[in-house]
Amino acid sequence: MSSESPTASSLPPEAPTPSLLPEGEVRLAHTYQDDVARAMNATDAAVVQELLETAREKEVQQKAYSTSIHQRKWYSVYAVSLILLALIGFVFAFIYYTRLTVPIQERVSVGVFPNTAPIAIDQTDIRQTLSTLALDGTLKEGKPTLVPLVTDSSTLTPITKESFFSFIEARPSEPFAAAIDTIRLGTMNTGEKNVPFIILSAYDQQIISKELLIAEPQLLSLFYRSLSIDLSKYIARAGEEFQGVYRYNLPLRVLPQDPTTVEGTMAPILLYGFVSDRVVVITTDDNVLKAVYDMLVRQ
Repeated sequence: MSSESPTASSLPPEAPTPSLLPEGEVRLAHTYQDDVARAMNATDAAVVQELLETAREKEVQQKAYSTSIHQRKWYSVYAVSLILLALIGFVFAFIYYTRLTVPIQERVSVGVFPNTAPIAIDQTDIRQTLSTLALDGTLKEGKPTLVPLVTDSSTLTPITKESFFSFIEARPSEPFAAAIDTIRLGTMNTGEKNVPFIILSAYDQQIISKELLIAEPQLLSLFYRSLSIDLSKYIARAGEEFQGVYRYNLPLRVLPQDPTTVEGTMAPILLYGFVSDRVVVITTDDNVLKAVYDMLVRQ
């Protein structure tokens, strides 16, 4: 009998382990989890870290992009709102400016009249001027004539409205002066004497009408020098309002010498009236006003 132990080759084969799978199913060699595990085991740790960092960077970029899109929307809304507010402000400012701004006013001529020789106001005053005009024998009867008042005899520059009031030594109220566009001195031979008159054009008929009515108590003191009125005779009448009358189918405002006189026969101290829509004549004789009116109608 041999003492050698039996070898592995001489051992009988082991019986196969009975399968736990149901009959007919095939056992898989490996699963997805196994593949991932093998890949993770086979992948270097540095590569894994790089992949994780790349994923984080993409996530941060995605958040930044989303935030940027959100901010751009708000910026767009904000910009559109500012533009709309600017447009509304511009429209409001334009409307407000047009209401505040004084429109350009059309100049109104007092009409075309014959003229005397120019009178330089730096060499004379209103009293000397009226004395010279009263003695002028060249004036045609019934023809209103304007007196050009200039700053000096060398330049013959027409004086301004302010200089005119200063020359006739009158101080009108600012609203009254502002309502006047042009104001001129004139004279007319009535057949008996040369009668001075004031003719003015206004920007607006309603405004000058109102200002004249307001100024009526002061009109005598304003224009007595320029119309050769002896104020000492009518000092008690100063400050009175005028009376409304019709002469030559024209509405006039008259300060009568005798307020008790019948309307149709009253002699005026001073009177004024419109000879056109925006032209007013101030004088002491209604014949002068009628002559100026007729001349303007013919023009």
